[in-house]
Amino acid sequence: MALWLRNLGVIASLALFAATAAHANPFSLTFTATDFVPVFPSTPAPNDPVSGALTYDAASMNSPVDSLTAISLTIGAHTYSLAEVGFLDSGFGIAEIGGLIDGVNGSGGNENDFLIIWDTASLAPLLFQYATLESDGVYNASSFSQFHVAAVPEPNTLVLAALGFLALLAVRRRFAAIP
Repeated sequence: MALWLRNLGVIASLALFAATAAHANPFSLTFTATDFVPVFPSTPAPNDPVSGALTYDAASMNSPVDSLTAISLTIGAHTYSLAEVGFLDSGFGIAEIGGLIDGVNGSGGNENDFLIIWDTASLAPLLFQYATLESDGVYNASSFSQFHVAAVPEPNTLVLAALGFLALLAVRRRFAAIP
């Protein structure tokens, strides 16, 4: 009986340690921006719609972005890498992620650059803007056929769930062995 209680204490301690560790949580953002309009010149947008996915860390779903961890975005012939992308916290509940060529919140023609902006309180998209090397224009969209922010399950959470399941199996097995 004492061994069983000791093991339960170890499991509880590990669960408490993992649950109280201070860290940012991973979130995924998937989107499809549509109905682009030219900012300049008045040529039609060469890529419409534009879809992508970003993974970032933040304290909560409604908090500012702390870091970027993954990107899946191709516009025209250009596929973006993490090294080309940054984020900006405006301090007003607005999140901005974009290319670094003209700074996170700017893009000009004849370059591969983009910007996505959303309201962190309501998780509502506000704007997607892009420019490409293939076109001399800058194109904006405030229409999104898809915009979704979701928590990414962490490995610690999965480990804790597995440990809990194993503990339940051990208790069940122990009680089944008692006549």
